[in-house]
Amino acid sequence: MLFYGYELAVFNTSMDKIALRYGWDRSTEMGKVGIISSTMPLGSFLGCIASIYIVRFGRRKPMIILDIFSILAVLMSTISLYTVSYEWMLLVGRTIIGFCIGVNIALIPIYIKEVCPYELSGAMGTFTGAFI
Repeated sequence: MLFYGYELAVFNTSMDKIALRYGWDRSTEMGKVGIISSTMPLGSFLGCIASIYIVRFGRRKPMIILDIFSILAVLMSTISLYTVSYEWMLLVGRTIIGFCIGVNIALIPIYIKEVCPYELSGAMGTFTGAFI
């Protein structure tokens, strides 16, 4: 859950430095910056919609699979600088990260409710909402 806030805060606030690192001219190529910044929330939206169907497969297994995809997407975004088509890798990586975050936002509260004892389930649900 902390991953959502981290992605929004760190990536979007450091976009000027990322644009400089990729060699994008601020005056002509800021459209790329805007598109790449908006792919993570778009992926989150699609992930929330897909979670309606993914919940049917259980809670734990989809969370593990999505975490593996998140790790692969972070690696894809990280190594995008060293490839020829770095814009596409960054775009796809951030979209996959957003998708995984969107599904996890729906799955984690349900999983916590099922796993926690009755006395602690309300407090744990509050922490889940606070850490988004």
